[in-house]
Amino acid sequence: MFFVTNRDITKGDELCFSYIEHELLCENASKRSALLDMDFELNDDDDNESANEQRASKKQKVAKMSKEQDDNDDFGVCYPLIDVEMQSELLATPPKERLDIIDELLDKEIDPVQDYQCDKYQLHILKAITLDGLGKSREALVEWEEALDFAVKNFPPLDESTIALYVQAALCAQSDDKIARAKDHANKALTMHNSLFGGGAVRFMKRYIKEMDCIKRTNSTMNVEQLFCKFKCE
Repeated sequence: MFFVTNRDITKGDELCFSYIEHELLCENASKRSALLDMDFELNDDDDNESANEQRASKKQKVAKMSKEQDDNDDFGVCYPLIDVEMQSELLATPPKERLDIIDELLDKEIDPVQDYQCDKYQLHILKAITLDGLGKSREALVEWEEALDFAVKNFPPLDESTIALYVQAALCAQSDDKIARAKDHANKALTMHNSLFGGGAVRFMKRYIKEMDCIKRTNSTMNVEQLFCKFKCE
């Protein structure tokens, strides 16, 4: 692992690294602290069976939590619901059924103990992907922009995930002939990428070609290049 800074640093400056994902940084301190052990293994002296049991029990706690439980009960830590496993399960569900499930989850009443803001964020992304796959660019754009709104408010000022969201919003807006919005999102994606990595539009296009191609839309490769042509000329 190596680091590249976007400002000058001097000897003695403290450099920090977040052990949790950026979408979790907006949660309260108790939730952030509780999440610190999510990706850490148990001590070496713990046997594999014990480690597997503990990891399994963490996933089961979400289902066991309920509003009826007494506040004094020790029912452990509740983790975000829309984790990688849940995302995979949703994406394996037929699109129309998936949309119904996502809408139901988005409409759920917020429980301050169980609910994480990042769950809604992940659901908006999954809904955008689903709508895009169904050719509903106009509805998908609303969801991409919902996810972007969360990212801009809660992520660090320069964040790679935010760039990817701007890319998808730009392409989705272009597919729906909302050219002004498409150019605005493209501008922000390229500006942020250049601040983080440099290399202008050439490096940007190399890095994000998979992002641009992960959802098949009606726009052609030429249209994509035209969307970012302003930056290619600079």
